[in-house]
Amino acid sequence: MKRLSICVLLLMFTLCFMSSWAYADQPNAETADSTYSIELNINCIPNLFFSRYNIAIYVDNSIISTLNHGEESSYLLNLVPGDHIIRFTKADDSSINGVANITVSGSRAYRYNLSCSSTEVSVEEIRLLTAPIGSADAAGMNYSDVVNMLSNTGFDEFNIETVPVQDLTIEEADRAMSVESIEINNIRNFTETDTFFADASVKITYHKLMDINPPASSLELTQNSLNEIAKQLKDAGFSNVELKRYVPYVSINGDKDFNTNEKYPVDAKIIVGYREATDAELASLPSSKPTLDSTAEDGSVLVNDNLPILESSEYEAAYVYPLTEYSIYYLIDLDTQIVRNYTTNDTGILVGTFSGDLASGIDIYYDYDGGWHEQLKYKNAGDDSSVTVTDVNGFEYEYTKTDVVEAESVLNLPGNYDINPIEDTPSAAESSNLADTTNMPLPVETVPQNELKEYQAKRAFEYYGEACYPYGFECHWFTQLYEHTQLTDGSWVFKVGVTITNEYGASYDATAEATINNTTESVEGFTVY
Repeated sequence: MKRLSICVLLLMFTLCFMSSWAYADQPNAETADSTYSIELNINCIPNLFFSRYNIAIYVDNSIISTLNHGEESSYLLNLVPGDHIIRFTKADDSSINGVANITVSGSRAYRYNLSCSSTEVSVEEIRLLTAPIGSADAAGMNYSDVVNMLSNTGFDEFNIETVPVQDLTIEEADRAMSVESIEINNIRNFTETDTFFADASVKITYHKLMDINPPASSLELTQNSLNEIAKQLKDAGFSNVELKRYVPYVSINGDKDFNTNEKYPVDAKIIVGYREATDAELASLPSSKPTLDSTAEDGSVLVNDNLPILESSEYEAAYVYPLTEYSIYYLIDLDTQIVRNYTTNDTGILVGTFSGDLASGIDIYYDYDGGWHEQLKYKNAGDDSSVTVTDVNGFEYEYTKTDVVEAESVLNLPGNYDINPIEDTPSAAESSNLADTTNMPLPVETVPQNELKEYQAKRAFEYYGEACYPYGFECHWFTQLYEHTQLTDGSWVFKVGVTITNEYGASYDATAEATINNTTESVEGFTVY
């Protein structure tokens, strides 16, 4: 009889203890015996070769399950208020273990990542976060702002996927980069009071300008006049069309050999231009050859049927560095030892003198803003196809060889001027018989000589970013320029959307900001987030 009573007491004690962690039928409600619903999400990170063992899971020394190595599972428990110990052990050796402590004061979820080794089970608790914004409020915001909000809250940025939908016409450009939808763990409708774990998967879909097909191939387009080429491209939907000079060519985002099967953004940079033709190109032109003649009062380009007689260029070498929104040129006159440095998005041209030769390297001096030096030399000995430019900050950049006449046509665009002209050296406009002298700039002495130009500041910003992220650093100056302010001392402050690529070819979008010092042109406070 006494033995039977002891057995009954043990059975009652066991039942009472098991009720403290039994699986809950309603995990979000407090049960009648003052226990709370607790959800455990356990992820065992797989090992490739060693320490591939299963995990026994204990709550207050009572086993609730065994998790297979490399698997993930969830468990619903009812636990009484107070402190509890969750222990994870190697299934067949409890001396190899890891521990997590929780204090129960209400229903909630916990998540742990487990890593197995020969000596322990490492336990990493994943934070439970409250969404910083609801899905309805995120719709229409700039997607990078939403990414920043999630990252600043604690969501793992490597689990945030951004998916562009190229569906906007140029008339809808103001909606570019705006959020279409956001999902967290495949949940599309949530509020700022909902909670998620920090490693939750996030998918943000946003709008971009659409891609469209060219109306004809590059070869077909160049059989027409400049006006007709530009009209066809604009009628097709392209919006960023620029006319240039000499024998015709067409490039879309730098591509001069395209066909109607390819797609390009509607705001792709299109140059409808002229350059000196090769014999083969001249032979392929129709009998009525479009060439530059003059500019009409309405600004349109007029053409005639005669090829121009082009004088040989005074320059012997040209190199270009294409950036996202513009290109940087060096045009070199070896006879006078003059170099001109300029961009496609600014009218100011820096003039420098140099000593040395390209094979061994030339030292360029610019007598401007206190003066500074740059070095330029062949990247590979005896090979003029590319050069290395070392700037005033010591950063190196590779420029590629380009057609001298084409580079000179950019130099000689109407309105361009030398911001630091050298005596007895012709200015950019004076060096071309094709320059439009009716729109010459103000005398150079009225231009502030100690003010950092915006294009120079942008160039320093991009150079610095590319030095920090050598596998890919692309600034979206046109669509994601959030701030470009010139301070009272002449320095510039930029905040711009960027795309960064790592060494494995994976890319992600971020925001970069920095201040460009007016005096030293150095980059200060460079931050990416």
